[in-house]
Amino acid sequence: MPPANLATVLAALESQSSLPDSRRRDLRSAVKRVAHLLGNAPAAIPLVMDTIRDGLGSVNPIAIGMTPKRFANIRSDFVAAVNASGVIPVKNERKAALSPGWLELFTRLSGRRAHFGLSRLGRYASAKGIQPGEINNDIIEAL
Repeated sequence: MPPANLATVLAALESQSSLPDSRRRDLRSAVKRVAHLLGNAPAAIPLVMDTIRDGLGSVNPIAIGMTPKRFANIRSDFVAAVNASGVIPVKNERKAALSPGWLELFTRLSGRRAHFGLSRLGRYASAKGIQPGEINNDIIEAL
């Protein structure tokens, strides 16, 4: 069996009868748009989420005439499409529970702004088993 690629996701979405037609159309559109943004045909892009995330990370939406909000929606719909396709499981670090070390740090923070500012880092680090005192430039860059 050949490795999964974006064309595999598109084909799998077609067989998802539980999706409303409009949602399936939106998800398929996001997959095609990601392929376009990455500069290749869906069949030529392996379904390796880290590589795709890195590729999209190098795209400047303003430079290509797209609003940051639209770009964020495409990325979100792309992840939803991969999830809905069932081709591979997608681990969502944004929904990861905070580890005890991060929970302790968050209880010491004052105000919601600090929580909002660190929540993504805290969940990312918790999913990777990284404690607050272990954060360094390499971890920030990987995020």
